[in-house]
Amino acid sequence: MRNIQRHLEACIHTEQYTAEVYSALGQAFPRWKKLFFKLARAEEKHANILTLAIGLRRFISPGAHGGGLPASTKASMEILDRLAAMVYAPDISLGEDILPELMRLEASSAEGYMDEIMRGRGGGGLLNYLRQFHDDERSHLEMLRDLEDKLDSAV
Repeated sequence: MRNIQRHLEACIHTEQYTAEVYSALGQAFPRWKKLFFKLARAEEKHANILTLAIGLRRFISPGAHGGGLPASTKASMEILDRLAAMVYAPDISLGEDILPELMRLEASSAEGYMDEIMRGRGGGGLLNYLRQFHDDERSHLEMLRDLEDKLDSAV
């Protein structure tokens, strides 16, 4: 039980960190503020639902998660650290520097949620949320691809 709780806490932190990075990007790139703030709100929602899942332990099956954090969670944190360092760097390019990292982040998050779904970790209620999060992350990836297309066509 402690391992799944630890993993959920790491996911909450990752979702909150992602929301902070998206909010900062909205401020740094005002032209795309609406998109980045929309993505930030979605990540905040994920964090809130995961926080509830920890409080409602009936959603979590005993022994559902063994070992340390999944590689996808660690990869997401590394990407977020790089993004946080980039946001206000001079001469940073949204299309060339930031967008590829954001796309890796969303793909990594979707992969992590799919891994949990495939392993059947957590109870039925939590699995339903994980499925929704996976779909949300894939949707975020599509939004970022649309942004990439817009940036490419503007050049």
